[in-house]
Amino acid sequence: MLVFGHVGLTLGAAVAVDYLYYRGKRPGHGTPIPSTMNVRDETGTTRVSFLKDRVDLRILLAGSLLPDIIDKPLGIYMLGNAIGNGRIFSHTLLFLSLCIIIGALVFWHWRRTWALVLAFGTFTHLIFDSMWNRPQTLFWPLLGAAFPKQDSANWIDSTIHNLLTKPSYYVPEIAGSLVLLAFLLIVLRRRSLGRLIRKGKVS
Repeated sequence: MLVFGHVGLTLGAAVAVDYLYYRGKRPGHGTPIPSTMNVRDETGTTRVSFLKDRVDLRILLAGSLLPDIIDKPLGIYMLGNAIGNGRIFSHTLLFLSLCIIIGALVFWHWRRTWALVLAFGTFTHLIFDSMWNRPQTLFWPLLGAAFPKQDSANWIDSTIHNLLTKPSYYVPEIAGSLVLLAFLLIVLRRRSLGRLIRKGKVS
């Protein structure tokens, strides 16, 4: 999966999780909810939106690409002759586990969510890349210290060819692009582009 697929589908997944988990939360039921997380819908019902109030959308979108941001330059260019593989260290459960642990510690000590948001982006990235089909990488280093080697000489040409001919490449990109287009229209309709750029929030 490429850029638009990862970014758009991760944003869609975050919206879905936020809606499904928080739609029934109301003050007075269970643990008190901070007032900054309470929003009212058109019916006047108090609901909770973690995504709206506690997540920096800029970090969410960057997190959706984090494994590729790390692994593509490292595995294809810096270690191209030795590995030539753009899915290495950051596409492993070990890396994901470290992200989750760091995110939990940051939230525990400082009540900041940015590291957990990066962990969520990493998690969705591994899911959308179907990393279970690459167990040697996913479970590294349990199945061996070496990553699968690939020929990266024609990586760009191969990617373009796959994007034009294989549904497993172009369908996620189209779906992600549609999600991003819908998100952009919402941002423009609410005149929140500046706020999104400055604070990672949408009004």
